[in-house]
Amino acid sequence: MRGLVRTLDTLARRLHGFGMGRLALTRRNQRRLVALFLTSFAVGVLLVDSDGRSRPEIVEGEIASHTVTATHTFEYVDEASLEAARLDAASSVEPVFVHHLRHGSDLTKRVSRAFRRGRAEVGHGDGEALGGEREAAKNGFSEALGVAVPDSVMGVFEEYGYRQEAEVVVTELLMGAMAQLIIASDETLPKEAVTVRLMRLSEDGTSDDEGTVNTRSFVTPKQVRESISLDAFSYSGRAVPSPVIDASSAVVKGLVRPNVSFDVARTNELRDQARESVALPLVVLEKGETLYRDGDRLTRAHVLAYNAMGAGAQRYSLVARVGVLTLINIVLLGVLYSFSRTFSGKMQTHPHDAAAVGCALVGTAVAGRLLVEGAAGIASFIGFEAEASSVWFLLPVAGMAMLIRLILGPAWTFVYSVSAAVMCSMLMGLGAVPMIFFLLSGLLGARLAGQARERIAVFRAALWVGLFHALVVLLFHFV
Repeated sequence: MRGLVRTLDTLARRLHGFGMGRLALTRRNQRRLVALFLTSFAVGVLLVDSDGRSRPEIVEGEIASHTVTATHTFEYVDEASLEAARLDAASSVEPVFVHHLRHGSDLTKRVSRAFRRGRAEVGHGDGEALGGEREAAKNGFSEALGVAVPDSVMGVFEEYGYRQEAEVVVTELLMGAMAQLIIASDETLPKEAVTVRLMRLSEDGTSDDEGTVNTRSFVTPKQVRESISLDAFSYSGRAVPSPVIDASSAVVKGLVRPNVSFDVARTNELRDQARESVALPLVVLEKGETLYRDGDRLTRAHVLAYNAMGAGAQRYSLVARVGVLTLINIVLLGVLYSFSRTFSGKMQTHPHDAAAVGCALVGTAVAGRLLVEGAAGIASFIGFEAEASSVWFLLPVAGMAMLIRLILGPAWTFVYSVSAAVMCSMLMGLGAVPMIFFLLSGLLGARLAGQARERIAVFRAALWVGLFHALVVLLFHFV
């Protein structure tokens, strides 16, 4: 306390050195200044979390209880638009399918080995196999081919001694079948025809982009086997026996397998790249712009903007914010005290009076703080779709103004009413409506209390103030 007094005395001497009048820091003035500072500091501490820096949480889908405007200029990422843009970018990437060229070449190599072994087992390529040679040739042919061959088919090849003409027919039919884009099942494809990206995987393991194709170009093994029967008719005019053509067609049908597969990893990789390439949609809100209005249904965009404003407001430290609010309160109370003392000749200036008004302001700040923090719960308890902002007007500023008017007179009532109205505005989101309401109710209560000469008159004044409260709140509801 002594340190504070010495600081004030030093400030007075410095101001005098700059040419200002000598400030006489008498004991009474020191006490009044101490009361002013302590009141301003206590109110600043109570206001620090409600001066637009820290606000209650809002939930998407709820109805806004009051209008919120930007307390400062800030920017944020519109995550809702960002996610939608990323989904669009990812969906625009065509699914990637791989065309395995090795599958066709591997099958033709098998056919070549199978016929060579068959001819080798019988010892020549133009005679019929007899005895053990026939069985050896059959086993060697099936083993090299890698598929089970029916006895009827093997009988045809054995009869014709695995001749070169049969090998040519099988190879040509097989190459024609495997030249198509064969998918294991059409269930892996979209129901509607779409464009997909096709990657060609060569025999040496290198891949090339074949461009885009329509899914109508894909066929299933069943469809390919049906087309093989049609292709086999083209050999009817050649010097190839009909049984050999039929046997060759049966072997090719058994060899056909899918040569196109869906590349999940590559598709996801390209889609992730597309998602990451989307530019961040930054939204800039200038100070004073409306985030949402009273009665609006809160959307995800509202919640994002509201949270971004709260995060950006935390750029000042707690000590700095308390200091700024304390300074604002000192200036406000000092100006109001000086004005009331100048224009009111009957103002009581005892330090006890200043301390009493200071306690009243601190008590009002405490009550206001508790009321604002619990407004949502009170409104929910009341029901009838009551709004949290409506509960704010229950703060008994007018009652305290009437009490000060009866005890300390009109000058201190003016100081309290204006200070309390400004303080309530800061508590309630810097809104003009709360400040006007509490200023009018405080001054009206003081005016009616000043005319009271009996206890019943005081109660009558309180009744009139209550009616005034109800009327003003009703009017504000239609604003």
